[in-house]
Amino acid sequence: SYSPPFPFLNFAERHTSMTSIVICSGSDHSYFPLLREMIYSIKRFPQAAGFKFAVIDAGLTDEDRAWLKDNVDYIHAPDWPSKIAEKKAQGKVQLKSCVCRPWINTYFPGHDIYIWMDADTWLQDWEGMALLIEGAKREKLAIAGQVDRCYPRAARILFLGPLPIKVTGFYYSNAKKAFGYDVAKKLYPFHVLQAGAFGLSGTAPHWKRWQELVLEAVKRGKVFTAEQLCLGILCYLEGYGLESLPAWTQ
Repeated sequence: SYSPPFPFLNFAERHTSMTSIVICSGSDHSYFPLLREMIYSIKRFPQAAGFKFAVIDAGLTDEDRAWLKDNVDYIHAPDWPSKIAEKKAQGKVQLKSCVCRPWINTYFPGHDIYIWMDADTWLQDWEGMALLIEGAKREKLAIAGQVDRCYPRAARILFLGPLPIKVTGFYYSNAKKAFGYDVAKKLYPFHVLQAGAFGLSGTAPHWKRWQELVLEAVKRGKVFTAEQLCLGILCYLEGYGLESLPAWTQ
């Protein structure tokens, strides 16, 4: 379900009625320098005063954790969400930053708004953050899609004469493996929702169902793509609230 354009102009002040906003991310040691830049990119804005910061430890070193203890509010090294996910990851602990993402409301409980930003993202303009917060306040998933003039081709199709015989694309390929052809065909026409940055209310109904879908997806599909694939199923096929943000927020 889509909403009309945001009916406000003062992006910088609209979040102030919320009592608790937490910025979440995850990292291993190799991405840690990017994680620090992302955190600094948010804290440099005066509007971020009072925000909490939380990090999923997906392979950090003691030195990394020492810096985080002085600069963020929470650090959590989660267990794998299932034995299947752990087995398929084959020791790649960094994948916890992906597959554990739907559980951040349980790792860092008690907040009104959860904003996820990948370690390799950063905040250039506060309006992007304000849109994530405003969409989350509507009890919807605030997120941008991979759809813009910069993305001219969403899928690849192999033809035999006039007949399409093979289709590849993020949703189709991953959904086919994880959930089968019926789901893949339904999801194929939609643009991909980018799980690298999103906002969601702590009371939104999305969390529980997202967790359920990810646990199902890893049984047959990939660990790496599970959480992003399942956001598409959640919003496009199952009708959970979606606030589709402009491409420039990604």
